[in-house]
Amino acid sequence: MASLVERTVAADRVANIIRLVRRRWRLRHLMIGLCIVAALTLAALWLAALAMERAGFSEASITGARLAVGLVAAVVGWRWILWPLVRRVPDGQIALYTEERVPALDGALMSAVEATSPAVTPESRASGLTRGLVDDAMCRLRTYGDGVAVEAPGIRRAGLLLAAVAAVGAGVFLL
Repeated sequence: MASLVERTVAADRVANIIRLVRRRWRLRHLMIGLCIVAALTLAALWLAALAMERAGFSEASITGARLAVGLVAAVVGWRWILWPLVRRVPDGQIALYTEERVPALDGALMSAVEATSPAVTPESRASGLTRGLVDDAMCRLRTYGDGVAVEAPGIRRAGLLLAAVAAVGAGVFLL
């Protein structure tokens, strides 16, 4: 039977991997959200400028345009930035997401998460089987940078997209 220290170490190792993948998942969502917010705010600014020009830049049209652009930025920011960052994603769902991204895991991480969850009886968590499941998952994840490589391509693409949107936005404002 495994000691309490071994159980804690096994659960901590799994929790650290899940925490890392969750943090990188949120980073990718933040970057994609920033792209969407920037693009839609630029579009709203362009439409507001057209509407103000048509209205002869009256005081009411300027105030309405400010409110409309602010509302668009706030609503889109809430939907695409705040909501993905504040919603609670369970460990099992993060493990399943990791398994989809890294097919070589073959269910090892999901099994380790289930075996170390607080819902499992202490006797089951203390077994050598749990330690073996955790060791197998950690060994398989080691080749993927302990979970860092799971989101690396997505973060890279989101960064390039964010740079492109920023460049287009800067170009539009310079013109």
